Amino acid sequence: MAENKVTLARLAAHVAGRLEGPDHTEIAGIAELQLAGPAELSFLINEHHLEAAKTTKAAAVLISDSLAPVSLPMVWVSDVPEAINLALELFAKPLKPTPGIHPSALIAPDATLGTDVAIGPCVVVEDGTTVGDGSVIQAGCYLGRDCLVGQQCCFAPGVIVADRSQIGNRVVLGQNVVIGSEGFGYRCRDGQQCHVPHLGAVRIGDDVEIGAGTCVDRAKFGFTVIGRGTKIDNLVTIAHNVRLGEYCLIAAQTGIAGSAVVGDRVVFGGQVGVRDNITVADGVVAAARTAIHHDLPPGAIVFGVPALERRQALREQAVLRRLPHWPARIKKLEQRLTDLESAADHCQRD
Repeated sequence: MAENKVTLARLAAHVAGRLEGPDHTEIAGIAELQLAGPAELSFLINEHHLEAAKTTKAAAVLISDSLAPVSLPMVWVSDVPEAINLALELFAKPLKPTPGIHPSALIAPDATLGTDVAIGPCVVVEDGTTVGDGSVIQAGCYLGRDCLVGQQCCFAPGVIVADRSQIGNRVVLGQNVVIGSEGFGYRCRDGQQCHVPHLGAVRIGDDVEIGAGTCVDRAKFGFTVIGRGTKIDNLVTIAHNVRLGEYCLIAAQTGIAGSAVVGDRVVFGGQVGVRDNITVADGVVAAARTAIHHDLPPGAIVFGVPALERRQALREQAVLRRLPHWPARIKKLEQRLTDLESAADHCQRD
């Protein structure tokens, strides 16, 4: 059996499903019903998928326990989306480069590399930096002076980690992530914008994942902090001295301004904006494009510009949706008022 294929029996066991079909059928990947080929797995989440299942070329399907059976090998599961996620793990090919240092890499004499570290082409590791056991630093990465990189980290091509940054274990940095760049800090003096030095660093906890193109700025003093287990999407900006808590989910194009404090298990949708020097407490959820300009209490669910509590925002949106009909209603009321005033005038004259 090829390395990128799994049997239906193995797949069913991995997703905790119940197989109806041949045990040894090999599956090479996952696709939607309309696109799946004869060596691929597909899925049926609801009754809307039943019609497409009649013509699919898929070798087998993941199917919800609540649906009627189809004429294909089936793996019955209670939660199809979660089963898909588990199945994807079987087909993923983890990066396992051979440990060693590429001849084109530049490693400073005072740098320390742990065991089984893989250093790709054109990587630069400056003086005083330590890279932990089993970490992978791919092509074109730059690690500045006096950085600490933990064990089992994986840095994609083009990552920049500036001086004195501290990165925990099992941290994943996507392509072109920049950690520790100088923050956007200026003060107006005599009518001119004058640069404010940022002398601090960045501290990233264990099991953090940061998507491509995201920037985490170093602090003016002390640390910009990303808490353990937090996952950050592509193209996010984390400004100087931000303290972002543990196990947060931050979607693409979010911007968190300087010295904001964000608690644990906070969820931000895409393009959320957080102003400087405020506190967003634990468990807050902000919908996409929310502008957070004041402190938020624990567990608040907000959206809108500016951010409003969910029920208040829904009431205001309901009113705004009716707004286009108001001019006609107002015109009718004005006409009725005019008619009533005219009738009153006639009564007074009579």
